[in-house]
Amino acid sequence: MAQRLLDAVLAEARRAVPQTAHGARHVTFGEASAEWLRYVEHDRKRRPTTLRDYRHVIAYDLDPTFGEIALVEITAAMINAYPGAPARRGAPGAPHD
Repeated sequence: MAQRLLDAVLAEARRAVPQTAHGARHVTFGEASAEWLRYVEHDRKRRPTTLRDYRHVIAYDLDPTFGEIALVEITAAMINAYPGAPARRGAPGAPHD
């Protein structure tokens, strides 16, 4: 679940049009995930139990790893190294040693 949320937060952040290029360079994963939670709560009208699960995964799984990192600095290698990444779980299509 953490990997799906990570993918969703990053995808949504990449779709958003920044106000300025300079400001976009400093948006952290934590800031983007907070905005994404607002979006899924108010715009997407997710159920309270779903929001509780999303908040838990972000607070305890994703933010400790990615929270303070600017979105523009998060690389594919960082995501693949994350313990919940499909490549680390041996998912179909994951790179093999």
